[in-house]
Amino acid sequence: NLKGAIQSAIDSSYINLESPKENVASALKERFDTHSGSSQWIGASDFDAPEVFEGDANEGLPGYITQASLLRPLCPLLTARSDTFIIRAYGDAKVNNIITSKAWCEAVVQRRIDTVDGDQELLDSKLDIDDASPFNRKFEIVSFRWLNSDEI
Repeated sequence: NLKGAIQSAIDSSYINLESPKENVASALKERFDTHSGSSQWIGASDFDAPEVFEGDANEGLPGYITQASLLRPLCPLLTARSDTFIIRAYGDAKVNNIITSKAWCEAVVQRRIDTVDGDQELLDSKLDIDDASPFNRKFEIVSFRWLNSDEI
């Protein structure tokens, strides 16, 4: 719950300037200990949220790699999980083992909320999640077209 899979991998790789184990708390502790002489200054202080001092001292600086810095360029390409699929198919006809014709098609198919058997409503609050089979959903062909060989 503290970080995503990509950030965990970045932290484990030690790719940033300092090890993730060198956190703000240790950097500030060293700074304040030399000036104030207090060895437990964070714990002894009256901070509302001392956990803000946890983390890498270099975080946010230019060149510091985070999950966000890797995913931000991908944002225009990412989409939420979709229930719309593009399916392409190919077929050919053979005479005496020689291909005489070829055909390609493309269908845009959308998974619907209604069920195949019609007995279950997927939005029914009384439905036990174990009873809701992912294979019990209807599909609707939104569009269909034949393709030319140059469109493949």
